[in-house]
Amino acid sequence: VESKSIEMAVADMNKFSNNYVAEMLTKAVAAIYAVPGSIPKGMVYLNSYMKSIGIDETQYFLKNPSGLTRENKITGNAMWKLLIEMQKQFRVQSEFLSSLPIAGIDGTLKNRMKGTPAEGMVRAKTGSLTGVVSMAGYAGRKDGSAIPFVFIYNGSADESGVRSFFDKMAIALVE
Repeated sequence: VESKSIEMAVADMNKFSNNYVAEMLTKAVAAIYAVPGSIPKGMVYLNSYMKSIGIDETQYFLKNPSGLTRENKITGNAMWKLLIEMQKQFRVQSEFLSSLPIAGIDGTLKNRMKGTPAEGMVRAKTGSLTGVVSMAGYAGRKDGSAIPFVFIYNGSADESGVRSFFDKMAIALVE
C-alpha cells in the first residue's frame, strides 16, 4: 500500500500531537515481529527499546503510544536520556529533529516564543492533561550546539502560566 514516508508520518504525529498516527505506527512496529500488529505488542517493543538504551525500568512505564496519558509513566530524567540518545543516533537524528514542532514556526509551538531568540531555535514536543503540562526537546545555541531539555509540571497552577514559564526557560537556554 502506498503511503507517506515514515519520516512524514512521524512529523505528522509529533508536530500536531496526532495520537491516531502514534497508534498506527505502534501497530506497524509490532507487525514486524508478529502479525497482526497490535498496540499491546508494539508497546512491549517500545518498552524494550527504552531498556536497551540504558534507561532503568523503574524510570518509565509505557502502556499507550499516545505520549502523555494517565497510564504512561516517565521521569524527566528518563525523557532527557532518550533525547540524548536521539542526538547520538545518526540514522534517525535528523528525521527525529525535523519531526518536532519549531517555536514560532509550526506545529504545537507555532504561536509560542514568536519574536524571541527562541523562535526557530527551539524544537520540542508538547503535552498536556488536566493538571499536567510538559515540553521536551532541544534548544539551539549560536555556537551550533543543542541543549536537550525536559520540563514537566504536575499541579493545580494555571496551565497557561506554566506554559509561559516553560517558554521563558527555553528562551534562556537559547540565550
